[in-house]
Amino acid sequence: MFIIQPTQSPAVRILQLCTRFPPAPGGVETHVLEISRRMRLAGHEVSVLTSDLYSETPLVRMEKWEREVEGVPVRRFRAYTPGGEAHYLVYPSMKAALMKAPAEVVHAHSYGYFQTNLLPLVRKLRRLPTVLTAHFHPDWSTWGGEKRRGLRKVYDSTLGKAVLNNVDIVIAHTREEIGLMEQVGLDTSGNRVRIVPAGIDFAKYERVPDGAPFRERFGIGQDEMVVLFSGRLAQNKGLAVLAEAAPEVLRSFPRARFVLVGQDMGVREKLEKRLGELGVRDRFLFTGHLDDDALFRSAYGACDVFVLPSEYEAFGLVLLEAMASEKPVVASAVGGMPEVLGAGSRVPGAGTNPGAGGRGQGAGRKGAEGTVTATECGLLVGYEDRKALAEAICRLLGDDGMRRRMGAAGRERARREFNWDSVTGRIIDIYRELSGH
Repeated sequence: MFIIQPTQSPAVRILQLCTRFPPAPGGVETHVLEISRRMRLAGHEVSVLTSDLYSETPLVRMEKWEREVEGVPVRRFRAYTPGGEAHYLVYPSMKAALMKAPAEVVHAHSYGYFQTNLLPLVRKLRRLPTVLTAHFHPDWSTWGGEKRRGLRKVYDSTLGKAVLNNVDIVIAHTREEIGLMEQVGLDTSGNRVRIVPAGIDFAKYERVPDGAPFRERFGIGQDEMVVLFSGRLAQNKGLAVLAEAAPEVLRSFPRARFVLVGQDMGVREKLEKRLGELGVRDRFLFTGHLDDDALFRSAYGACDVFVLPSEYEAFGLVLLEAMASEKPVVASAVGGMPEVLGAGSRVPGAGTNPGAGGRGQGAGRKGAEGTVTATECGLLVGYEDRKALAEAICRLLGDDGMRRRMGAAGRERARREFNWDSVTGRIIDIYRELSGH
């Protein structure tokens, strides 16, 4: 395992650009914090430029914030948006700061956002090396209606394509992600596209989390089997599908408890209404966002099965948290999730758009209805396939041996392949290559 130590080579001065940053929750936010603080520990000069937002949908601003987060200097800039279907965040004062801030490398995160659209300008006017970690989501997974998805397609074919091909290095988390960006027009020649996965702070999981504190805190009985979701409660996370699958699961396992951990992004009210109509509201627990890190890890320790039925995930950091906690996973066979779970990128329907052809788009992202595919760490189902989701959950709840085997395999895979120290080391190597250090 790569261990972050003070650098013996000249330090690199790095600017990280992102839409939001902790304490704002989210996978990209965690990603930027984890690599930035490790780079600081290695002796590099790292600072973050971001917006003043706690959440994007709904739009919630931070009323106050610290100038450092875990030792990483942060500057936050006022964000604006026209809202509605034309929603697009801009933070004009970031642009001015970016043109003046000391840097040897500029690294932006999240394709399609204001900060990444600035990279070609920085490269041209400041002649600085630029890196883009895309965290790419295809147009069909864009939240909102058809008008918004149409605007995204126009962006992809114009500015988006130009951004992808006018930065020095593009980082993807998985092979599937590269294929999706190629469909937008990414030029992969010249060794300018690299695969660097996301990671996990495995030191926090050296001991498998104890689920007792979480069960005690939320009144969950020892005879109740827990199906856990962790993440933002957002439209694209597939929670409506989980709700529809719940009655079938509960027919076989009436003491099953569905636990949803995460910040509500505007879907909870509608979701609770549907759960009431289905007669299963009492078997669902909403905890909200958990600031207590130990209690958060205890949620994983308390669960029997972890579910991530998302419409799309470029990677899915919460999968690593479940795997490190020695828990089997049920996830949609889309985006980077099959690769994270050890299935490679050739799972039918992975990362695809229904009816489309071409690379990575063979079967359609929903796949064949009712299909459950086993990986070493869990089970994959088609997106929005209620029947397959219920079947996969029931299969794991009913088989102790399968849960143990997949949980153990997932923990070993998370430890071996996805630790933040090695991820950070690989990114630092890219910075050195670009800066000449």
